[in-house]
Amino acid sequence: AAEYGMPEAMYMVGLMYEKGYGRSIDVFMAINWYNESIKLKYGKAYYSLGNIYENGIGVQKNDKKAYEYYKNGAEIGETSCITSLGRMYENGQYVEENINKAVHWYQMASQKNCPKAQLALGKIYYYGMSPNHISTINLFQKSAEQGETEAQVYLGLCYENGYGVVKDYLMAKMYFEKASKQNDVFGSLYLGKIYMKEVNIYIYIYIYILYYKVYDIYIKYFIFYIILFFIFF
Repeated sequence: AAEYGMPEAMYMVGLMYEKGYGRSIDVFMAINWYNESIKLKYGKAYYSLGNIYENGIGVQKNDKKAYEYYKNGAEIGETSCITSLGRMYENGQYVEENINKAVHWYQMASQKNCPKAQLALGKIYYYGMSPNHISTINLFQKSAEQGETEAQVYLGLCYENGYGVVKDYLMAKMYFEKASKQNDVFGSLYLGKIYMKEVNIYIYIYIYILYYKVYDIYIKYFIFYIILFFIFF
């Protein structure tokens, strides 16, 4: 299909080369196929090229190229590119930091129901730029419903602390539990914190399991840094 000029097929071939699906990883070939796909204005190919250059995947890191690919993809309505532009403006990456522009792009992607954009915009509102708390809750809710664990954690915090909603520890527990089940470290930590307020031996056993999960995720990094400390200090 790629040989017959179908942009989605070209993109899929590029993805197979980039990720090594069914063949050896070859970023150069991936870039070639993505470029063929964007000649026919296929949005996901713009994002993949931007991501390659932003993160230096098999090429020299180049934020300027990444920005240009994201911008071109955003112009044809590719949601992942729109969200990435918002992130670059939020972080001052290649462009000058501009929260208003970040909000503009995140809002555009949120209207297309992009969970990552909804989460990012919700966080900006949560930390002080919200026109009202309801907007923040709605954004986290929409993102969480699509499986974004960080949004689930933020919703849990909103219910635990009464941010924009009536305090509800059961709702907080529910959202922390959803995130924890997807191995979100903060979901597990906050869930354990709620359980610690309850006095029941079985609950303390569960807290131990939750915190052991966090330990298990990070212990490899902990050991690595301890070794580095003894080598260099």
